[in-house]
Amino acid sequence: MKNLTILLLIILIGCSKENNSIIISNPRSEITLNVEKSNSDNNYLSKVKSVFYIDKSSKWIESSNDSVDIYKGKRFGLELENGDTIKMEISFRKRELKELLYLKDNALPYYLREWDYKRFEDESLFYKNFDQALIEFGGNVLYFPKQNENFKTVNVQKAFESGLEKSYIEINFSGIAYGYYDPSGQFAPVYTITNGHFKGIIE
Repeated sequence: MKNLTILLLIILIGCSKENNSIIISNPRSEITLNVEKSNSDNNYLSKVKSVFYIDKSSKWIESSNDSVDIYKGKRFGLELENGDTIKMEISFRKRELKELLYLKDNALPYYLREWDYKRFEDESLFYKNFDQALIEFGGNVLYFPKQNENFKTVNVQKAFESGLEKSYIEINFSGIAYGYYDPSGQFAPVYTITNGHFKGIIE
């Protein structure tokens, strides 16, 4: 009886480890949020009805002999329940050690250069210990210098997209998006985002 109990415990532990290491294949992006538009001629409250991909971007530029400033971002179109369509971008920036990265496209302008981490463990930290995360929403912006109650990277998992290994991330976010040159919301529309949730691949 004792041997049977030990065997069952080994099986359960093995199953638990296997579930925690599930690799996602060709995942789709999911975005849900509540948005209130104010300070405009067409104020409203709405939610996301559907999401479509627009484009992605990658950048790197040398900051010292042993480090580079890196950036990755992805843009989506959000069709809202009230019929409006809003562009939204999620991006991350960090100063990182060169030795952790594959740096590509040296001959191209910095804003067209691709890069990748050598190890998934370091890449997962990029989405957690970033120097800045940014959400652009309807031409307005939310800045997050670190994780806090308004921006939290909940999970990072391995995923395969078109046969390539990527990071599948899950984020919770909220906040008030002001115009780049209107940080107090005096002259342009303001978007208040609550219950924001993203699941997908940024790179």
